[in-house]
Amino acid sequence: MMKIWMWKWKLMIIMLKSRCIQVLYLIRSILHQNR
Repeated sequence: MMKIWMWKWKLMIIMLKSRCIQVLYLIRSILHQNR
């Protein structure tokens, strides 16, 4: 059971990181377009 929980947490963290990176790139591209 513990191993499954760890896997779920790792997957959640990885997904959150990827989402954050995507948002950051989006903001950067928008900022560059405005200039």
